[in-house]
Amino acid sequence: MNILISGGTGNVGKILIPLIKQSGHECYILTRSPKSKNDIFWNPTTGEGELPDGIEMNAVVHLAGYSVSNKWTKKNKQEMVDSRLQSTELLKKMLLAKKSENITWIQASAIGIYNNTQEWQDETSAHGKGFLAQLTSDWEQAIFEHPKSWRKVTLRIGVVMDKASGALPAMMPVFKLGLGSGLGSGKQWMSWIGIEDLAGMILFAISNNNLQGTYNAVAPVPVDNNAFSKLLSQSLKRPFWLPNVPAFVLKLLVGEMASMVLNSQRISSKKIQEAGFEFKYKTLDQQFQAIFP
Repeated sequence: MNILISGGTGNVGKILIPLIKQSGHECYILTRSPKSKNDIFWNPTTGEGELPDGIEMNAVVHLAGYSVSNKWTKKNKQEMVDSRLQSTELLKKMLLAKKSENITWIQASAIGIYNNTQEWQDETSAHGKGFLAQLTSDWEQAIFEHPKSWRKVTLRIGVVMDKASGALPAMMPVFKLGLGSGLGSGKQWMSWIGIEDLAGMILFAISNNNLQGTYNAVAPVPVDNNAFSKLLSQSLKRPFWLPNVPAFVLKLLVGEMASMVLNSQRISSKKIQEAGFEFKYKTLDQQFQAIFP
């Protein structure tokens, strides 16, 4: 298969691409700065991009989007929206220009689409409110108008556990100083996934023609924030004794963005497991043992 990837230069892409190649497929990377023969120029901001002649794409993995971990300024929030919607439209346009028909489209999304609640939520649960839920909902809506012949799989991704990117590198300096603590009440649920399992799930979605629709990309065993913080401290061999950081302090420090760590989302992975996907790391303890040997 020829597989086209947006956002392939990120940390997920760095694990996913070798995995895809090991499975015997060919990868083509969308980038503003092509450097190799399998790099394809595109610029979602200007709407520029064209697929090369003579290569039929069989699948797309759409990961591109300005990180929501950046500060939620008015400018950055607009960039988060534009980078997702513009890139989706351009990617669709590029494929349609080549009359691509039987495409498998793997779309990144996020569990931020769900409500803030202590209850279990699955793919049928109602959408939440606020910027992140609306952003995610709009991104998912952008692929609904794709041709019916395309097989579409949307992965709602949890907090990605990776030593080199995402939440962990941002938290580790404080925890290494022995200043780690829970956030807010500490009772809010965190649904996470290891970066290797995420890459494996994307390849699973590409390879299994039975998969279609929305799936939660989260490990089977979520944890609350207190348990997460305590386990991270133990994994780094540092004390965990400080009182929790009050929610109002977080809101004063980062404003609306505090919802990312204060909202409770206990998300089920039952659907993807029933489809046959097997997690390498089911519990956070197993995951941290791999990250912090």
